[in-house]
Amino acid sequence: MTIIAANWKMHKTRKDARAYLEAFARQDKGSADIIFFVPYTVLDVFTDAGYTFGAENFHPEEKGAFTGEISLPMLRELGCTHVLAGHSERRHLFGEDDRLINRKVLAGLGQGFHVVLCVGEQLKEHEAGKTWDVVRTQLERGLDQVKDADRLMIAYEPVWAIGTGRCSQPADAEQVQKRIKTWLAERFSKQVPVLYGGSAKPDNGKDLLAQEHVDGFLVGGASLDPEQFAALCRL
Repeated sequence: MTIIAANWKMHKTRKDARAYLEAFARQDKGSADIIFFVPYTVLDVFTDAGYTFGAENFHPEEKGAFTGEISLPMLRELGCTHVLAGHSERRHLFGEDDRLINRKVLAGLGQGFHVVLCVGEQLKEHEAGKTWDVVRTQLERGLDQVKDADRLMIAYEPVWAIGTGRCSQPADAEQVQKRIKTWLAERFSKQVPVLYGGSAKPDNGKDLLAQEHVDGFLVGGASLDPEQFAALCRL
């Protein structure tokens, strides 16, 4: 099953979200497994919309003096089943390190959520030929102490391709995705879905999905338009 996940980031008001869902409902979406990661303020708009949905961020503690944070029990109450951890913007804009990301992964899995761990290299690392070194380290640290991968997914997002319009070449993405899947199979003795993220659009998505080890997409910009996102879903 192809998995197509939207990451709205800091976009869309409640009014916008309702309008989006109305337009998306009219689209042919094929047979993909669709997930929406959306801002906290529109989560309840999705509660009865009929789609799998989750949060873009969360705090690993269940409760406490953490002003401005949102806990997993709060998300569960709204019907969330999925969460993102380790997105490059959380790493590089907000200073989240591998230790915190690992706490989030363990907390999410421990509380029954499906967790998408994001990994990926920056441009200077890519150009220096260190892509796999960076990705492997993020996997090792992010999944430290994880014993069960039943609710785990990985999103490979080359940082230099996120929001830039530059997409990894299908063969290059396949090479990294294959190494990730091989590493995961050796670690957990099972197949773990691996998505590609980084300027995936309808015009390049078909070639990317044709690669053996690309199981779907984590989509940023193209997920903000219901027609574009539906086009990706039906590839």
